[in-house]
Amino acid sequence: MLTSRLIVWVRENLSAIAALTVTCLAAFIVGEASLLLIPVAFAVGFLLQPRLLWPLWLWTLGIILVGNGVNAIIDPEWWSDTGETVVSVFFESLIFLTGLVLLPLWLGRASARAFGRRRAV
Repeated sequence: MLTSRLIVWVRENLSAIAALTVTCLAAFIVGEASLLLIPVAFAVGFLLQPRLLWPLWLWTLGIILVGNGVNAIIDPEWWSDTGETVVSVFFESLIFLTGLVLLPLWLGRASARAFGRRRAV
């Protein structure tokens, strides 16, 4: 039952997942590209109006945390050079992505509903 609900959710949000994933990967290549998450998340919220926002936010959080983990494995001195800990990276990512992804997703969906835009099927 849980697996079928997960498959349905992925099928409904595949374009949103793809848009946010590409933007997150671009942020790893070019650090300043992380600011692109704001308009992309707003557009996803406005155009696609996902029913549940928090799984998309958790998806981007997972991408960022896995990317930071891979970065730490590739360059172990990164942790000592920056003074970061696993806990600080987690909470910084949590707060960072709340402002860059969750809030614009919510604002995009709310503005679409305010303008009377119907949810894409």
